[in-house]
Amino acid sequence: MTSSGNLRITTTNVDVVQTRAGVRTLIVPQAVRQSLGNRVISVAFVPFIRQRTITFTARGMRPNTRVFPFFDEQSITAYVTPDGGALGGNLTTDANGSVTGTFAIPDPNTTSNPRWRTGKRVFRLTSSSTNSVDRTAVATSAEADYDAKGLLETVQEAIISTRESRTIRRTVTTRRTTSRVASRSVVNINSPRDDNDRGGGGGRYHYHMEPFWLTQNYGKNTLLGFLLDGFPIYGPEENGDELKSSDLDNHHGHAHPTSDFPDGIYHYHITSDAPYLNGIGYYGAPGTVNE
Repeated sequence: MTSSGNLRITTTNVDVVQTRAGVRTLIVPQAVRQSLGNRVISVAFVPFIRQRTITFTARGMRPNTRVFPFFDEQSITAYVTPDGGALGGNLTTDANGSVTGTFAIPDPNTTSNPRWRTGKRVFRLTSSSTNSVDRTAVATSAEADYDAKGLLETVQEAIISTRESRTIRRTVTTRRTTSRVASRSVVNINSPRDDNDRGGGGGRYHYHMEPFWLTQNYGKNTLLGFLLDGFPIYGPEENGDELKSSDLDNHHGHAHPTSDFPDGIYHYHITSDAPYLNGIGYYGAPGTVNE
């Protein structure tokens, strides 16, 4: 607040905090996949048995007897590994007449390797090194069928993918602070009953009529100041009409809402007819002025 003579300027800084709350909606795309199972997309003919390792076990043979492996009547000793032995080692049944090992079918694409056509082939273990079928020349033997299909199927999984949206709702709160600055000029006017002169001496400068400089610069309906009882005093106009003393009470005022006091307050008015500024006295209890 600053003051100069009878003019007082009040500057007010107000921080206005505005808060807004709401729901923010987001649309998020997502893919839904459904599998329809596998389907055959191509079939190829495979003429020869592919490379792989086969594990075999024979039981009920003659105990502690060496046997020789044959595949489709062809000796495969070089491609058989006894259980616990080395590749190409001797196959010998144990005391119970059992024997276990692996047969590594070689790659048919290598020309030096033996190869067998797909279909049903006989895997045989026999005590005959020549694979004799004469029962009188064979002490023990065992055989089984190995079935190799000559078709290579390429399988592909069928999937249906659907793109759909998913709605997400979130509660959002935002806050904004705005600074507002307001200035108001107020003139302190002393009642003519307070002092005896208009200038020097022991009194204070005061008005007896309308302060034209103030009403011409700030408007005839503006707030001009406050009397010593604390109630405000306004110019000679109100709601666009010029007031006369007959429009006011004996104190030269009345009570109702103003732009400065929207809830209503008693206030004085300066008029162009007597008593101009103040009536029979103060509406309220007067105070004192300290300088």
